[in-house]
Amino acid sequence: MEEAVLSGARLISGGLKCTDDSGKGNFFEPTLLADCDNGMTVFLEESFGPIVAIGRVKDDNEAVNLINDSKYGLTAGIYTSDLPFAK
Repeated sequence: MEEAVLSGARLISGGLKCTDDSGKGNFFEPTLLADCDNGMTVFLEESFGPIVAIGRVKDDNEAVNLINDSKYGLTAGIYTSDLPFAK
């Protein structure tokens, strides 16, 4: 997460260590990063944390290329307000 922020990602939410309600444990808050790209480790490697990295694409082809640009086959999703695309 820190590497992504240093590389230009914006921390939208989370990103802090935390404990449970009793003060025990070593956890990490659910974290949302925006403005990520496929040169960032958070996009290419498994983070082992509740982190969502969001990046923009210009078209369908770029989205598919980015989804396939991981040797791990990590999860990808598409969110759009372009209703013809969403059908």
